[in-house]
Amino acid sequence: MFYRLRSKLSITVLIFMSCSMAVAHAGEYDLAAYLERVERENLNLRLSRNDLDTANETTAQARSALLPSIAAQGGYTRNLSDIDQSTAVAADVPSGTDATGGTAPLMYDDLDSNYDNEYLMALSVTQKIFAPDAIASLMQAKKGEEISRTTYEATRRNILNSAKKLYAQTQLANQVLEVMEAAEETAKENYQNAKRRFEAGLSAELDLLMAESTWKSSIPETAEARRNAQIALISFKTLAGIPNDEEVVLTENNDEIPPLPEQYDLSDVLAQRPDYEATLLSKEIADIAKKAAMASFLPSVDASLTYAKGLYRGYTSSSDRYDYDSFQLGLTVTVPLSTGGYRVSLTKSANLAQNKAHIAIAQKHNDIEQELLSLRLTLEEAYQRIESARASESVAQKALRVAQSSYANGLGTQYAVNDALDQYQQARLGVYHALFEYRAAYYDWELATGKSY
Repeated sequence: MFYRLRSKLSITVLIFMSCSMAVAHAGEYDLAAYLERVERENLNLRLSRNDLDTANETTAQARSALLPSIAAQGGYTRNLSDIDQSTAVAADVPSGTDATGGTAPLMYDDLDSNYDNEYLMALSVTQKIFAPDAIASLMQAKKGEEISRTTYEATRRNILNSAKKLYAQTQLANQVLEVMEAAEETAKENYQNAKRRFEAGLSAELDLLMAESTWKSSIPETAEARRNAQIALISFKTLAGIPNDEEVVLTENNDEIPPLPEQYDLSDVLAQRPDYEATLLSKEIADIAKKAAMASFLPSVDASLTYAKGLYRGYTSSSDRYDYDSFQLGLTVTVPLSTGGYRVSLTKSANLAQNKAHIAIAQKHNDIEQELLSLRLTLEEAYQRIESARASESVAQKALRVAQSSYANGLGTQYAVNDALDQYQQARLGVYHALFEYRAAYYDWELATGKSY
């Protein structure tokens, strides 16, 4: 008895733990929570943030070229052999001769000319006083960093817009699956009713066969809808970095839709678009490149300051020593004279880059304007389609009730019921698709008008 009680208790504990783990792995996501998760965990956004950090380091590297460069150097030399050098050590003056003011042959001897140990220490500071190429590189790096920030923002907005549409698409796939499952269940019930009526002699065999055909044909359609819902859910999880084994519940109310947006001012839209800002910054980089090309004709000036300390030990004996200090200030001016036409070609290339940037700005302006006009038409059409779809659903629902009532009273046919059921099913799906299409177009409109999330 005690053993059985203990076994039941163990099973109860296991079931409770399993339920607790299932709840722990389940996550409820409204749209705001999902977007927050995408922004935090999306791999593409992580790469973009890494690129932004790389751009910051590029600016730091370009700035370092204009800052002082300090270097220290030390060296030690041990001379393993002596270097003898013939050196005059005396004059050969005959004895008894007055050497004052006179001349006499010199006497030479081989003497050690190097020290046994040599120590050298130096500290140098170099600074670019005027370096046009380094200045241009720093300016370009700063603009490149700004472009990286705007590019990241554009990437972030695009990914979040995709996340919003994917959220709505996943909800749509689940709704379609619910409709198909309900239709399959209704078709099965119709078949069972038709079977009972046929066995009771109240309907023809044709009604039974049609009901059976409708039910069995709905089974693969439901399976396809289930597969589509699972695929949408996989994409939903992948975009946000959600583990595949985690259960998710979408809690956002998708029955309400935002109203049609107001008309826009193109200048305000352009000021809010990070991709347009990046195009303008590309023009500024082209202008800097033009200045850098012109600056290649200018001289550059470098300055240096060096202090050195030398120690020499062990000349003819271990006590011999010689020390020296050196303090030098240098200034170097480099004037470019000829580079084989490179600088002239560089200037022409910079002019071409400026023209290209002007064209890119005009093209981007036109593309944004055309995009807004197209999206506005899409929004208005999708909004009208919602009203039409809802009206069709209401009519189809009434028709289905009439067909089912007529058939139950022996005044209708199974064909009429099946047809009405199919029409109602299509009408419901039409409403869901219309809502999704409007919501997706609205999200694209928010992105196109520069709305930040």
